[in-house]
Amino acid sequence: MRTFSSYGPVDKDLHFYVPREDLVRRARELLIGKDPERGGHYITVWGPRQTGKTWIMNQVVSQMDEKHPICALKLSLEPFKMTSDVDRILQKLSEEICRRLGLKTVTVRSIDEFDGLFKKGVLKRPLILLLDEFDALSENAINAIVTIFRHIYIRRLEDDRPTAEKEYLLHGVALIGVRGVLGIENVTGSPFNVQRSLHIPNLSLSEVSAMFEWYGKESGRVIEPEVIHRIYDETRGQPGLVSWFGELLTEGYEGYRPNGQEHLT
Repeated sequence: MRTFSSYGPVDKDLHFYVPREDLVRRARELLIGKDPERGGHYITVWGPRQTGKTWIMNQVVSQMDEKHPICALKLSLEPFKMTSDVDRILQKLSEEICRRLGLKTVTVRSIDEFDGLFKKGVLKRPLILLLDEFDALSENAINAIVTIFRHIYIRRLEDDRPTAEKEYLLHGVALIGVRGVLGIENVTGSPFNVQRSLHIPNLSLSEVSAMFEWYGKESGRVIEPEVIHRIYDETRGQPGLVSWFGELLTEGYEGYRPNGQEHLT
């Protein structure tokens, strides 16, 4: 039987979850574009921690297999959050993109060379790039990267050829973080003003109810509606907290004693 999990992205085979199909579909449609031959959008995906941003974008990637004409690659930038050298970040990021896509390594020594990684002849097919924990980077790194992406996006708009024949094959970009407008601290304004914003909200009451009702069907144990409403009221539908309460209710809660009392053994 599935369990509740409040630690990191859920596994659909192991955990109770909310499909959030509308958000997955919206993200996919933005990144692929209304007319895929013209190109997709460059978007920010944002919301408080543990709202399911990473999981939702993982679903987008999973829907685009090797047979899809556009490939999708998702990377976490958290390993670079302590690095202030922008050129070093771009060098390591380029190496990771090449490794994950099975490309011949493109040497990127400075910010001026980063855009070359996304040109036709280097990439094998149009790419949707998803960068998780993007706002963990330094402000200089954020502004540098989004400025490059904006340049590529504009060049693609000016190129009338189909997406796979354009000079740059960076079809879509998703910058995932807790802030809605990345790069806004730049005194000249956001260099990523081509982006569209996708907010990931907390769960609704109906979504919270559906998850606990699913548990009831699998376990044969009913969670009373009053309890579900109380969980929603206390958490405001924050997915991580909802799942944490699910863990308390379904795993070992009999041993819990409030006011500092010892757990039963």
